[in-house]
Amino acid sequence: MAVEITVPRLGWTMEEGIFTQWLKNDGDYVEEGESLYELESDKGIQEVEGFDTGILRVAPDAPEPGGTVMVGQVLGCVTKDGEPPTWETAAAGAPTPPATPDAPAASSAAPSSTPATRRLARELGVDLTAVAATGKGGRIRINDIRDAAAAPEPAPQIATTANNDETILISPRAARVAGELGLDPTTLAGTGKGGRIRECDVRNAADSAPAASSLSASRIPISATRRTIARRMVAGVTEAAPVTLSVKLDATNLVTARETMKSEGKQAPSPTAMFIHLACLAIERHPILNAEWQDDAIVIHGDVHMSVAVDTDKGLLVPVIRQANTKSIAQIDQELRALAATARDGKLKVDDMKGGTFTVSNLGLYPVDAFSPILNLPQCAILGIGRINHEPAVVNDTIVPRHMVTVSLTIDHRVIDGADGGRFLESLCQCLEQPLLFSQ
Repeated sequence: MAVEITVPRLGWTMEEGIFTQWLKNDGDYVEEGESLYELESDKGIQEVEGFDTGILRVAPDAPEPGGTVMVGQVLGCVTKDGEPPTWETAAAGAPTPPATPDAPAASSAAPSSTPATRRLARELGVDLTAVAATGKGGRIRINDIRDAAAAPEPAPQIATTANNDETILISPRAARVAGELGLDPTTLAGTGKGGRIRECDVRNAADSAPAASSLSASRIPISATRRTIARRMVAGVTEAAPVTLSVKLDATNLVTARETMKSEGKQAPSPTAMFIHLACLAIERHPILNAEWQDDAIVIHGDVHMSVAVDTDKGLLVPVIRQANTKSIAQIDQELRALAATARDGKLKVDDMKGGTFTVSNLGLYPVDAFSPILNLPQCAILGIGRINHEPAVVNDTIVPRHMVTVSLTIDHRVIDGADGGRFLESLCQCLEQPLLFSQ
């Protein structure tokens, strides 16, 4: 019996994802445990394995690379030799309802649907029996549900008259959107029943219209990664009690250590790696910074699993350096470079971003002196690092040139008091002033 390949739920909150690519071709022989395709969720790109052995058959309405897929959506199936795929057997085996005195016999097989389409139909209030199926064998596709939801029937209409006295039908919602976008309804082509203009017709016309000037706005589809960033950023502000503490530190020893290594022909670790090492030393003195708030307790973690913010083309990703408190600066730097490269290549796995206990975010590459980093829940603290500036400073009552940097610590006040955060920053300052710490 053919076994369907469906989109798995890769996280508790996942409802949809982005189909990246097939790793096998239609008709290939696949074995249990082999990776069949790649799926991008809100946590990254992950290879999805098959659970059966047989011939891979790709569904005729399978998404193209980059297409949005719903959890439970059928992408294909695995069959035995000579066995037809599930969508062909479903179409062939669907019964034709008999005619009754009150209703004529159905002219075609009843449309079939997947768990994903049925769930979406329930969420959008769409009657499956009224949906026009466009999939092969009469299968209802995700887009069929969305089209039906965008054009509910019956729908109220507004009749407007064009210059030639021809009546134009347009839904109230479409008329409102046309007014907001400055479009003349008499110039639009309707795709609804009887030529009625729907909201999607108005928006499609607005998207396809030539830009009026170089200042015209553009619409960028929101990716799964961007939605996750938005959700987590909002949570860091609304689900905690964030407080940001800032201090200017003397980073001359750090800069001197890197310059010395370069002059000796050695690879100097990045400032981010050096600050990660310093943060681990400060956390050893103040372990409450390595804690998280839970419903019935504050949990203080033993090891420091350091989350590091990495800028990528797809948005902000936060891979984790495991047990950073047990590693040297060189080891941290090597692992950080590898994780950052993997993130920018779009190859981070979900597990690479799980389990962090403290976060470091460095904007020192840009002309940013200070900023307020947002908590990476459930962590209770995040350290933001600005650029290192060469500027005058007072040392032993004398004005001398020093390399200064502003660091900002955002804490969850439910877990950490302001004094705890201040003591952490004081320890960070003391560690930064010890040049031997950078010789590891």
